[in-house]
Amino acid sequence: MRTRPGIASPHRQEAKEVIMRTSAIRHISVLVLASTFTIPPSAEAASMAADRSTIQDFLGGSGGVLVFAERGDSYKLKWVDLDDSALTIHTLSGDANCYDCQLSLDGARVYYRIGSTGYTRRLSGGGRVTIGSAGTGWWHVSGGVEYLVYNYDGAGKTYRQRMDGISPTGSRETIYGKSFSAGISGDGRWIGETYTTQRAYDLQSGKEYSGCFSGGNCSGSMSPDSSGRFLHLLGGHDQVRLWQYSSSQDTWNVLKEFGKPSGTGEWQRPRYAANDARYFTAVANDGGGYDLYLVRVADKAQLKLVSGDCWNSCLYVGSSTPPPANTPPDVSFQSPADGDSFDAPCDLAVVADASDADGSIVSVKLYLDGTLVRHEGIAPYEWGPPQGDAELTAMPAGSYALRLLAEDDDGATAEASIDITVSDAQAPNAPPQVEFLSPADGDTLDAPCDLEVLADASDADGSVVSVKLYLDGTLVRHEGIAPYEWGASQGDAELTAMPAGSYALRLLAEDDDGATAEATIGVTVIDVALPSITVLSPAAGDVWYAGTTRTIAWSVQNLDDCTIMYRTDPSDYWHVVESSVDSGDAAWLAYPWTVPDTPSDACQVIVTGYFGEAPAESGVFEINAVVDGDADGMDDGWEADHFGDLARDGTLDADGDGLTDYDEFMAGTDPGVASPPPPGDHNADEEAAYAFSCAPRRARATAARVVSTILLIFVVARYVARRRSRREHVRVG
Repeated sequence: MRTRPGIASPHRQEAKEVIMRTSAIRHISVLVLASTFTIPPSAEAASMAADRSTIQDFLGGSGGVLVFAERGDSYKLKWVDLDDSALTIHTLSGDANCYDCQLSLDGARVYYRIGSTGYTRRLSGGGRVTIGSAGTGWWHVSGGVEYLVYNYDGAGKTYRQRMDGISPTGSRETIYGKSFSAGISGDGRWIGETYTTQRAYDLQSGKEYSGCFSGGNCSGSMSPDSSGRFLHLLGGHDQVRLWQYSSSQDTWNVLKEFGKPSGTGEWQRPRYAANDARYFTAVANDGGGYDLYLVRVADKAQLKLVSGDCWNSCLYVGSSTPPPANTPPDVSFQSPADGDSFDAPCDLAVVADASDADGSIVSVKLYLDGTLVRHEGIAPYEWGPPQGDAELTAMPAGSYALRLLAEDDDGATAEASIDITVSDAQAPNAPPQVEFLSPADGDTLDAPCDLEVLADASDADGSVVSVKLYLDGTLVRHEGIAPYEWGASQGDAELTAMPAGSYALRLLAEDDDGATAEATIGVTVIDVALPSITVLSPAAGDVWYAGTTRTIAWSVQNLDDCTIMYRTDPSDYWHVVESSVDSGDAAWLAYPWTVPDTPSDACQVIVTGYFGEAPAESGVFEINAVVDGDADGMDDGWEADHFGDLARDGTLDADGDGLTDYDEFMAGTDPGVASPPPPGDHNADEEAAYAFSCAPRRARATAARVVSTILLIFVVARYVARRRSRREHVRVG
């Protein structure tokens, strides 16, 4: 016969106790409640109704431990090792009238109550341990620490008690101000109640759910995992209903229902397995007593485990792997020291040190004469007037007890205590004075920043013994004598090559009497991008015609004033088009340029900042003179390229966009691709062009010839003027 570790059997009386340590995902959630129906008289003595092979097949190959109260034997607790081939039913103790039994997560210990007093025992033997006034109890693990969660109707509350084996340790804490008897979910989020009114309480959000449940009130059980499920025996005792919480709907919905076994009168006492949400146990009345059944949640299969007259029950499935024990944190006073004396009135500064070898510190609390001053969540752990702690400000003469209580991320705690004395003094100590000389509050600096900090500190009735600089709450370094300086030049890595961001700087000065003062400023470090220009038009390979108006386009970064120039040959001077175009001009980033009559196939435009910074050249483009043999105002080559001949006189609209062929030539647009301005969304120039295109054909032809003549005169005059002023042009590059 195989014997479970930690469980006594007729063949192994000296079974080794299993020390409870289990992973955080394996929790306990069970519930047994008093009922209001009439219990039939006791039937025959309990006996196993299934063999080991059948049970293990039903459990997917696992064994386990079963505990139940036998009505036919004065409600004494019985237990069965399901790995034992004999399946012997053992009596746990001589205790009678045992209710609400619940196995621990390692299957080696059990909680139960007699009347309104809770007890714990080991299945391996030994005496019982009294928990105190309690109702239903549930073994639960949070952060590697084992607890017993139980309700007590007499107080109308639900409690959590830390456990060491089967013994309570420390004081119990209230987790809810109502008595909830349906247990706690494995992830510690939910507690449930089914006896008075079915309810679920979310310990995370503080919200209670009740109106969504239906079916009458009787016993039930929260799931021992994080699935958010809730077993509930309906008031008619004919079905066990499984509820599922929906986070998207924020309510509980019916997931499944489990009918009573065939040939039985009613269900009683449904309870999830202690460590496995795939199974629950319940008893059903067959007319002569209550047989004990095992139910598989997935397929609703039922297996009778025990015949006779049973009542409360609990199942443990398989075994658990112990996690490493949590190491409690360390905490100590840095200042003041035990026995220190101070002059009244005393502004007391308290500094603590706390660490956790196998985790992190989540809270350090300071108590003054047993009263909480404040808790600190992160280092440095400091209390005092600079932090706004009134209890430590202007303390009168007297003796004081200071206590630190640190808690780690697994819920373990540690404490340290000291005593100090405050005595009346003839003259109160004046605190020191401290201020920043540089930088100034609100300064903006360029990244990467080598920050230099200079402070001034003084004490009217003594001397300054220390000035500390903190960057975003972290100590950089303390200075003992003036000048009080920090920075890259002083070897302070925290202030060297600081990236972009917002930073808080704090000075903390202390005088020779222990008084402190502080000053705080904020600075900002920003990324500064270099100015840059990109010429967008003209593009490499473009052909522009003399006398037409084309757009010189560019984009910029960190510039608001530009100069535009052009040249017709790489060896030529740059000629100024516009010496200053600023961001407030209409031509900013899109300058309308009347193309000069300087034909060349090696032309370029250059755009620079007003002071010559970030020069950017365009690609090489052509400026062609207008050859207009048919005097229609359009270049003959352009006409031939777009129309195949010179038959058109410039007055027609080849693409029907409202612009004549002549208008298209002057604007540099394609006469074969329609590009009219959207109706109602034109500027004045577009409106004029559109109106011109609608003029009589003869008037437009005449206007084209006039324009051609004017352009010719303009080109000649421009050429003469350019020759005269050539010496005034500045050669760039």
